[in-house]
Amino acid sequence: MRRLIPIASLLIAFSAAVAQEDSPPLLADLAKLNLHVVKAEMVEELRTVDMGGETVIAPTGDNVLVVVTLEGLVEQPWRLTLATDSFTAIYEFLDLPDDDMLSVGLRRSSGITGWKDRWLLKPDQGNIQSTAFLRDPGPITIKAAFIIPDDVDTFSVRVPTVAEGEAEVIGG
Repeated sequence: MRRLIPIASLLIAFSAAVAQEDSPPLLADLAKLNLHVVKAEMVEELRTVDMGGETVIAPTGDNVLVVVTLEGLVEQPWRLTLATDSFTAIYEFLDLPDDDMLSVGLRRSSGITGWKDRWLLKPDQGNIQSTAFLRDPGPITIKAAFIIPDDVDTFSVRVPTVAEGEAEVIGG
């Protein structure tokens, strides 16, 4: 029995090393996907069921729920994490009816899809994320859902980009 323990340890270490070698690099900069909006449509609600139960996202008050379809291109194998907080609707609106000064509104995404059209919906103000291994170059479609005021006719979708260089943690 004692001989099995070292052999099992070696197998686990070998498997971990192979998994690391086979794992594509992390894509932190979504700008590398060259995403563009191809469609936006209003929907009444979005619904998903997972181990935590059913989650439903629906607008309230003077808001609408809009699903935006984004398309881009995976140029090389990557490990990609999508999070609802990564996508933001940005729009202009009149703050006061008598004023001609436009203000800027921001709304974080309420849900996203990236893999097999499975919605990741955030209840309340939480954040939901999912990671996938994109091993083959080719097109990618991501959908993002936004709850925005019903008087907004157009908006842009902002995705994160990464600043040049890396932050090195010093001290401790």
